[in-house]
Parts: sequence; C-alpha cells; structure tokens
Amino acid sequence: MPQLVAEDWRALMTRNKESASQAVGWAAYAAGFQGLKVLSKPDPDGINVLVFPETLTRTCRLEVMNADELDKLGTPS
Repeated sequence: MPQLVAEDWRALMTRNKESASQAVGWAAYAAGFQGLKVLSKPDPDGINVLVFPETLTRTCRLEVMNADELDKLGTPS
C-alpha cells in the first residue's frame, strides 16, 4: 500500500495516465462497493473515506464517530 500513497496521481493525470490508486477505486466502484477507507497522503496518520453514492441502498449508514475531534483539525484550506 505505501506505493499507492506515494504515487503522484496528479502528475499522471496531466499526462493522461491513470494512477494505480485510481484504478483500484474504479475497480471497487465497478464491483459494486459502497465505498472505501483509504490512507491519506497529506496526513500519514489520517484516513479518507470515499463514498460511491450510486451504489448506496436505503439500508446504508455512515456515522461520524468522535465528531468533536474534527474541530481540533481546523478548517480545510
């Protein structure tokens, strides 16, 4: 997984190439996944949640745990 985080997907996109991390995301979407939990490149201790709204059902639920901790992160730039 470190290779996926280290990959410069923006640079690849400028050359009309798909990054491995994007390929994984597209494969998960095509397989019907409802989302992915992935490592954050800017914050090595962070986690990103990717949600594929088109695959969600009425029974799907996403809950933010420890929402009070988000205030400590500040406002995104």
